[in-house]
Amino acid sequence: MATLGKEVRTGQDIIAGMGNKADRVKAEFLMQIEQRQIPGLKVSESNIGGFTSLRSYTLIQKSVGAGATATSAVRIEPYGVDLVVERRHFEMSGFGTGANVGKLFYAIAVIGAGLLTLAFTLAGVILIIIGILLLPHGITAEFSGTQRQDSFLLKDAVQMSLTKAIKIAHAG
Repeated sequence: MATLGKEVRTGQDIIAGMGNKADRVKAEFLMQIEQRQIPGLKVSESNIGGFTSLRSYTLIQKSVGAGATATSAVRIEPYGVDLVVERRHFEMSGFGTGANVGKLFYAIAVIGAGLLTLAFTLAGVILIIIGILLLPHGITAEFSGTQRQDSFLLKDAVQMSLTKAIKIAHAG
């Protein structure tokens, strides 16, 4: 699984007595997302979690400019007789942001200094390790104003779609 970026919002709800309607809620949620006709939206399934446990999520992704991506991950599944609905929202900046380019060049410079001093001292090994740790993992620089707005618009559209899907599944 590729990195989704920096997790910026999360939430979950347990809805009493609706565990048997998980499939209906998920199908209705996907229909609600599609009906919103959000340009450039990508919907996929992925497993998210640690090394020992993975959970299945529906990913709703959208480019928010300059190579940056906003992703809402949604998990809908039974929890006994109840229904759990989890939302996680991620932001991944594009590589071209100034902060990321600066981080990369700084890390490369530290690794280079480590390689130059490696033959002479233990400090070279330490500099190489520090440089590797400084490499930008997941490219998570802050979003610009319009990127953040577009990211939160996606988050809100996902939340609205979930709310409507639950209401429809509950009534049906």
